[in-house]
Amino acid sequence: MEKDRSVDTMKVKLDSKKQKTSIRDIKQEGFKGKSTCGRMDMALQATLEELEKKNDESDLLIAKRRLVVDLEKEKVGDAKFELNCIANKHAKDVEVIQEQVTKLIDKVAQLRSTNEKVIEEFKYSEEFKAFRSAYLD
Repeated sequence: MEKDRSVDTMKVKLDSKKQKTSIRDIKQEGFKGKSTCGRMDMALQATLEELEKKNDESDLLIAKRRLVVDLEKEKVGDAKFELNCIANKHAKDVEVIQEQVTKLIDKVAQLRSTNEKVIEEFKYSEEFKAFRSAYLD
């Protein structure tokens, strides 16, 4: 008499949208059917636990990298803000300097105009005529 040694296969419910079985699916649904070898179940359980740890470590690593990226983005944002502040300050300084240059140009033009008026007035003054007749003629 030979005993029937057939082994039921493992059946895991798959979500119809998923094409692969994940570790979490297997853990949540469990193994359906009977296994003739307890060692196999223990090995599978150990493998599942190991894969879950690796998955958690991977998630942790991803979270850390995202945190680093977010911090770098924040640093870049702060640097851009600081550069904009410096640029605005320099723009205001340039604006003040341009206003001062404009005022100085106006003042020079006014002085030239005044100087020319004084020279013209002096040319027609009696004092200049006397000086001219005494020394130049």
